[in-house]
Amino acid sequence: MKKNNEKRLNFVRGLWLKPLITTKLCILFLICSMVTFSVGATTPDDPAAPQQLTITGKVTDAATGEALIGVTVLVKGTTVGALTDLNGNFTIPVSSRQEVTLTISFIGYSAQDVLATPGTPVTCALALEVTAIQEVVVVGYGTQKKESVVGAITQVNSQALMQAGETTITNAITGKLSGVLTIQLDAEPGADNADLYVRGLSSWNGSAPLVLVDGVERSFTSISPTEVNTISVLKDASATAVFGAKGANGVIVVTTKRGQIGKPHMSFTGAYGVQIATRIPEHIDAYTTLQMYNIAMMNSGTFTGLYSQHDLMEYKHPSSDINALRYPDVNWFKECSRGYAPVANANLNISGGTEFAKYFLSFGYQYTGNFFNAPDDKFYNLNWYDHKFNYRINLDFNLTKSTVFSMSVGGILDLKSSPAGNDWRAFYSTGGLKCPAYWPAWLLDSTNPNYIPDLNYPDASGIRYSFPTGEYTQQPYTVLKTGSATGNDFTKDLRSTLFTDFILKQELDFITKGLSVSGKISLSSYYVNRQEQASWNFPDYYIDWVQYDKMIAARTNPAITYTNPWFRHIPVEGNDTYLQEPLDVNTSGMQGGYYSNMYYELSLNYERSFGKHNVTAMGLFNRQQQNQETQFPYYNEGLVGRITYDYNRKYLLEGNLGYTGSERFAPKKRFGTFPSVAIGYVISEEQFFKNAVPWMNKLKIRYSDGYVGSDYARSRWLYTSSYFKDGNGNIREDMMANTLAQWERAHKRDIGLEIAVLKNLVSLTVDAFDEYRDKMLLTPKSVTMLIGQNFKEINLG
Repeated sequence: MKKNNEKRLNFVRGLWLKPLITTKLCILFLICSMVTFSVGATTPDDPAAPQQLTITGKVTDAATGEALIGVTVLVKGTTVGALTDLNGNFTIPVSSRQEVTLTISFIGYSAQDVLATPGTPVTCALALEVTAIQEVVVVGYGTQKKESVVGAITQVNSQALMQAGETTITNAITGKLSGVLTIQLDAEPGADNADLYVRGLSSWNGSAPLVLVDGVERSFTSISPTEVNTISVLKDASATAVFGAKGANGVIVVTTKRGQIGKPHMSFTGAYGVQIATRIPEHIDAYTTLQMYNIAMMNSGTFTGLYSQHDLMEYKHPSSDINALRYPDVNWFKECSRGYAPVANANLNISGGTEFAKYFLSFGYQYTGNFFNAPDDKFYNLNWYDHKFNYRINLDFNLTKSTVFSMSVGGILDLKSSPAGNDWRAFYSTGGLKCPAYWPAWLLDSTNPNYIPDLNYPDASGIRYSFPTGEYTQQPYTVLKTGSATGNDFTKDLRSTLFTDFILKQELDFITKGLSVSGKISLSSYYVNRQEQASWNFPDYYIDWVQYDKMIAARTNPAITYTNPWFRHIPVEGNDTYLQEPLDVNTSGMQGGYYSNMYYELSLNYERSFGKHNVTAMGLFNRQQQNQETQFPYYNEGLVGRITYDYNRKYLLEGNLGYTGSERFAPKKRFGTFPSVAIGYVISEEQFFKNAVPWMNKLKIRYSDGYVGSDYARSRWLYTSSYFKDGNGNIREDMMANTLAQWERAHKRDIGLEIAVLKNLVSLTVDAFDEYRDKMLLTPKSVTMLIGQNFKEINLG
């Protein structure tokens, strides 16, 4: 305890007391000088006065040669000492010329004792203190030593995630975790996360795995890859049985980084890139399209309504600027998109610590831009974009030798703009030969000899948006530039996510060695606040080319009459008095989807070795309350047990038991029991194998068998039925209750082989697994007419 206190004191001195100590020494020196002068004491010139002796020296880093600041240098056996300055130098006063021993120590480095005498400078190079860390694997509610794991578990670390160069964590793990399938269905900024599946699809009720972040059920899609320490995927019953009714589809366990003892370490990463759309269809020009159309019509026996050779040649080579609009050939992707979307990210991490406190800080920024070429001004921005800010603070305090308090705060602030008009369907479904992308401004310019006047608005100018005459969908360019004709043109939302954890761990070695207890309280919250929404409707037009031809003919024959060749499509029904609707900008506050989750956990752990026998045990209770908007809270709780045993790291045995409860089922059916057992044999630890195959470092065979469950159902309370009022004010009966409903059950078996050769340079893991699902909760398609009502979900699948 004394040694720890000294190190803490040295650290404090090095960080913030050094200036104060220096100031006090200066003041003390001045006071002593004044007293000496006033009383006429001996002066330095007095030959009877004792001479001041000092020991000087410098301390550096043995690896880099850089000076170390704030190193503690003490005369061994005394309290006389000093701290190194900005150049690594120190000076210690001594009373005699005799040789002394100096103890030189610094946090994170191995301490040294050196001999020193006054007048001879001391040089000392400290080496980093290297602590052997045994590789561990993150499992359900804890960690295990890698060599003793008998479950089917795959793990990836932060370094491998960073090499992917992805801004989203779900895409960063693609191809790095065996048995995990990632499918990205959307590239929308802020919603481009991939769907994850562990060992494929396994249920009619969905196959999304359970995701835990630092041991708590949370979404991890918005977490920055730079703040992740490891991601473990638990696949078989041995690894997932402890999660009971939530582990049937596999479990993904994410752990974030924490501080380590040592001087502050800072790292910064930044990247900029572009996302390029895949599978953009090659543009087929209008001339080729209409040729194929004519052939198709004639092959079907239809010879009317065919495009003439004159029209075909105008589509291929328009004879005038007007005809280029009359016979358009539009490549919508070229007109409306950039061909890429910019992405950028930056992250700053700071970590370090002492024996008393360790810290990890992370601050990140991610940006995803727009693929479309939409307008952007102060109040009217029709671009997709997403600005995401991540932050994390993880702290660990060793309150005593046996007590550790940990605190974690992590969050995401996500500002996203979502226009209503960027519709991919319009790009794929709208033809490029019925209307131009837009009507250019020169059509309304009277100084242009080819202009087309608008008889209703003779003073109109500028470009006009074109209406897709005869098309099934909206015109891409018009929708992109003006927004949707119905609803809000764009919305800007601020999404906030906050994760907090408080953990207290107490070792109970005074009861029995290896026993400990820990408790955890976690709060997760999420809300969406609408910062801005705007609507601005524009008219779109098409030209009546019959009236246009009459207008041209009337210039040489005044007897020909014609009407306005411009026809305006009205975006708002019944309103024909405007050229464009006024801009409407407002905010609307809190949006739906907000939630807050409270999680409690209490566990008792035991780890002990008796010679070649190694035993671990765990008992855990947890409870979760999920508050979603104004609904009645959701509740889940469970009891978990695990015991492992191995003999000399060769013969492995593990048993797991999950006993979980869900509010979804009737009181007598509420809790389910999910056991599993696993065994393993590490052949490579046998002496005969080491002698026979010295180049094979690892050969392990393992087998697991057990049950896991799922409580997923579309109805919340399956065992109740009620009456409700529909939208027309009629009283209706809810679906009939199912008081016998119970868990969906998965029976999983797995046999695995792990091999490592050439000093673990090459490793191979092979798993053969089998899974059988039954009692899936499905809604009956039909019931007998005598009942007259449908049932809620029944265990049919």
